[in-house]
Amino acid sequence: MGNIYVSPGYSDEKIVLFLASKLQYQGQQPHPQADSSWAPDPDESLQTVAVPLREAVQRCAEGDISDAKSVAGILLAREWLQGSP
Repeated sequence: MGNIYVSPGYSDEKIVLFLASKLQYQGQQPHPQADSSWAPDPDESLQTVAVPLREAVQRCAEGDISDAKSVAGILLAREWLQGSP
């Protein structure tokens, strides 16, 4: 969908935002053949939650979702899916 720069003026690090579709939940860990060395960090606590796009946009507006990369990705996804990126 596009790129965002983490800290323009300070760093040239960028994050590439893409839209994936037709995904299927496969559990918390990737398939062993994908990366057998993968393991969560000891202090990592992640929970996968499916949220309709409309709700995700609302949660951004309300501040419930507030990290920049997630907000940018959600808002760009809305534009892409509505046909006007």
